[in-house]
Amino acid sequence: MKYFWVASLLFVFGSTADAIEPAASQASEILQKIDSTKSMMEDRHLEERNLMGELYELNQKIEKASLRRSRLSDLILVTQSKAEKLANEITELKDQLSENRKRLGQRMRLMYKLSGDKVLSFLLSGNKEVSVEKKMRYLKIFAKKDQQLIKDHQIALTKYHAKRDQLGKKVAQLIERQKKYSNEEQFLEARQNRRTSLLKDLRQDKNRTLKTYQQLQAAARKTLGQELQTLLQPSLFEFKGKLSAPTTGTLVSEFGTQMDPEFKFRWNQRGIFYSTPTATPVKAVFDGKVAFLGQLQGSGQTVILDHGDHYYSVYSGLKKSALSKGEKVTANQPIGLTGRHYRGRGLYFEIRHYSQPLDPSGWMEQHEIAQLGAQQGVNVSAKMGS
Repeated sequence: MKYFWVASLLFVFGSTADAIEPAASQASEILQKIDSTKSMMEDRHLEERNLMGELYELNQKIEKASLRRSRLSDLILVTQSKAEKLANEITELKDQLSENRKRLGQRMRLMYKLSGDKVLSFLLSGNKEVSVEKKMRYLKIFAKKDQQLIKDHQIALTKYHAKRDQLGKKVAQLIERQKKYSNEEQFLEARQNRRTSLLKDLRQDKNRTLKTYQQLQAAARKTLGQELQTLLQPSLFEFKGKLSAPTTGTLVSEFGTQMDPEFKFRWNQRGIFYSTPTATPVKAVFDGKVAFLGQLQGSGQTVILDHGDHYYSVYSGLKKSALSKGEKVTANQPIGLTGRHYRGRGLYFEIRHYSQPLDPSGWMEQHEIAQLGAQQGVNVSAKMGS
């Protein structure tokens, strides 16, 4: 641990044992606290990353549940509309059936009257050319057709009722499924709210821990001699929201889910892309060491800087770089020139913690993000909390 080495160096540099012991003890204690606080920060970062992953998955599930519920609502409306239309048809059919029965009854009564002797003379006197037998025959034909029509209507009515019952059952089943999806969505939203609350508390705790870490760093610089302050290397997480952009240009592609404007497919982008003229200078965003230097398929010349504490920055699409693997670099030091990336001319840039990509917009100075966002017509600075 660093505090052990500081204690050892203080022993070497001191003039007497009596003068060394208090200073060594104080320095060791401060550095021990710094290491402990840094470990806490690492733990908070990992917890935050896990919570963010859970929230992303929950959000995806909520979107799917909401989409299923929305589609079911549309299906329910369509099915209910069909049922209502069928109900209207049933009503019309019942009215027609009633009318046909009424007409058949009238004809049957007329046939009964025609068969009687009392009205025979009246009918013969009314129209001598049409015999009673013909009238009876016509009435029987009409009555037979009416009976068939009534029979057909009854068959259709039975089918309509069966179909209406079937649609009613389908609507009930769909409503039950809709309730299930709605309950699932509410459960997921409640879980999401709990995770969001935890994330909020975690970030507040992380900010408090960071403040403690910075205070310890300041105390260490006051306590330690100039020779030993080189042991207090700053960590990248201390400079979140304070980094300078790696190059100048137009931010044309953001971090996160993107959609192809032509083919409408989605993909997840793990960094950001700056469109620049060829040979625009690229600089390191923070002190670090070259962990990788070489060609990556589709990305061109790539430099990966190791900033310590498992933080890395990635620079792809370089035209050339004069660095060598293992070389140490400082913040804002030129590390190459922009060349060509598969996204176009410019620089593709990532920040990673372990293997997890982080949104670079949350790490750069706010005024730079606002300017870059204005260049492409988006409010990138709103994502500073990422």
